[in-house]
Amino acid sequence: MSGPDPRISGPVLALLRQRPPFLFAFEADEDTSSAAAVTRFTFDPAAPYFAGHFPGDPIVPGVLLVEGMAQAARLALNRSLGYAAPGYLATVDKASFHHPVRPGDPLTFKAVLELSPRREGGRLLAGARCSTLCGGRRVARARVTLFADLGPGGGAPSASGPAGDPGERTGRPGEAWPAGLQGIGPTPTTKVPEFDFRASSRASRCTSLRGTDAGGRAGRRDKAHA
Repeated sequence: MSGPDPRISGPVLALLRQRPPFLFAFEADEDTSSAAAVTRFTFDPAAPYFAGHFPGDPIVPGVLLVEGMAQAARLALNRSLGYAAPGYLATVDKASFHHPVRPGDPLTFKAVLELSPRREGGRLLAGARCSTLCGGRRVARARVTLFADLGPGGGAPSASGPAGDPGERTGRPGEAWPAGLQGIGPTPTTKVPEFDFRASSRASRCTSLRGTDAGGRAGRRDKAHA
């Protein structure tokens, strides 16, 4: 049995719950001064899905680019919390793909926590704006909303139970967030949606270079990453 991939850095393994073959980050930046993250990854040309997407014309599926951006956002959120909180991807909005990405292209995923976190008991919802770059050129972007379960005490788990000052991490109204999440300003025109697996989610809109206009109307669809 092969050992761990030596290209994957310790901080990535510590802050993300994903593991190969569904971990799309080799390394992450070491800047912890802001609620943001930059990760790097290269899709292996030998990955089996390239045989069918597309035969003779391999393209990285857009859904995997979105997942790479979401993982960068999750790393930023977990680093701000100070530990790898359990959670899931809640929504994807305004996804657009600007240029095809080929297997073997070195990619950079960037994510910035954009919205004031929303608390409901020990649960957290946080949004992020993300982009994918290849050779310094933006090839994709999206907004994502992440759900995190902070547990009954709202803090990092420890051997003796939930860690942290209960007055900081319980997530109850009127109590402060961890220092890493304080001061993240809201985007006035964007609302954090309710997280409900039973609710129908809004579809991600994969648009052309024209993207969407101010009224939210999509241009023609880019089928390169479909």
